[in-house]
Amino acid sequence: MKEQGETEANVRVLRSRTISLSISKHRESSGSNPPAKNFCRRHTASTFSSSSKIDLSIPQALPPEKKRHSGHRKIILSEQGKGLIRVEFHKLIQEKIGFIYQRTSKIKIPLDSQAFVAARAKYFQALEELREANVHLYYHDETWLNLRVVKRLILTLEGKGEIKKGGGKGPRLAVSALISVKGYPVPSVDIWSCTEEHNMDSTHFLSWLDSTCATLRDEISEKGRTAICLDNATWHNTLTKESIIPKRSSTKGEIQKWLQDRKIHFPEKFVKAQLLQLVCANCPRKEYMSDRIAKKYAVEIIRLPKLHCSLDPIELSWNNLKQFVRDQNTTFRQDNVKQLIEQFMVAMDDKLATSYFHHVYKVEEMYKTADEIMEEEIEPHMQSDIEETDSEDDEENVEQ
Repeated sequence: MKEQGETEANVRVLRSRTISLSISKHRESSGSNPPAKNFCRRHTASTFSSSSKIDLSIPQALPPEKKRHSGHRKIILSEQGKGLIRVEFHKLIQEKIGFIYQRTSKIKIPLDSQAFVAARAKYFQALEELREANVHLYYHDETWLNLRVVKRLILTLEGKGEIKKGGGKGPRLAVSALISVKGYPVPSVDIWSCTEEHNMDSTHFLSWLDSTCATLRDEISEKGRTAICLDNATWHNTLTKESIIPKRSSTKGEIQKWLQDRKIHFPEKFVKAQLLQLVCANCPRKEYMSDRIAKKYAVEIIRLPKLHCSLDPIELSWNNLKQFVRDQNTTFRQDNVKQLIEQFMVAMDDKLATSYFHHVYKVEEMYKTADEIMEEEIEPHMQSDIEETDSEDDEENVEQ
């Protein structure tokens, strides 16, 4: 028994030496490669006797290998080769995309019309004077809502679930109102039914303006300055009878009568075009019916520049109004839609109304900055077509 135990012990020692030798040879042969996973799984600590000591180092992660050269030589182009590539690229963008070579002095810069720039400057100057004087300023506009307007997106099951299928947009409600930093003045809100796309005329508007100016004057003391900002809709700019002048569509007799009534002499042989030139030279200053009505109640009228609805804060409120009606409209009845409109306007608080005005203030600053940059930095370096033509002619004369 004793001899058998010694034999088993010697066998264990030989096995441990064999394993240690195989590990060292494997490391030498693999170099920097980590030991195989199969080896680590096969020979665990339970395989060996507790009396045997095997020096097994813990595998460590290797750093990533550095990217070596792909084997291709570095491409070195001569100046001629670079020039050829540049020429081919320019041909490509000219033929495929449409770019053209042009002298920088002949490149036209798209600029805003001088009439718009002048109108903006005049409007901002009037607006600044009103704000510095703490004038009660109101903005006006109209909008239209369809009775059958519904949500654009709803939850459906197998394509079913719409409350009511609208057969077209249906009748419309028109809304005319004022807005200030405190919200909508409720007495100024006018809601009426219409079937046409823009069922609004000067008679309706002037009647609304008369009653609204009277209401504002009653609410504000006589000493308090009040102003209403209007856009340039046709019914807002109805001229007084004295301001109407003949147009090209007028007959020659109507033009002659207009000139005779104002004691403007003209030769009898004048044709219609010459008579119209006389009319333009002697036309009176434009006076609008809206200005005359507002003047009765000591209310000032200012007008937005044409095509500048982004300067009117009430335009932002219309979007929220229509969204509210769209979300709450379930009956598609005129009375209910009208109640929804009134509900939104009454619930308008100072915070929401002020947010509209703050947005408009940013737009105003954007216009002012753009016009200032154009005037001070861009326009001084521009060259008109006439000056350019003259300079080219001078160069040709010098060369000759």
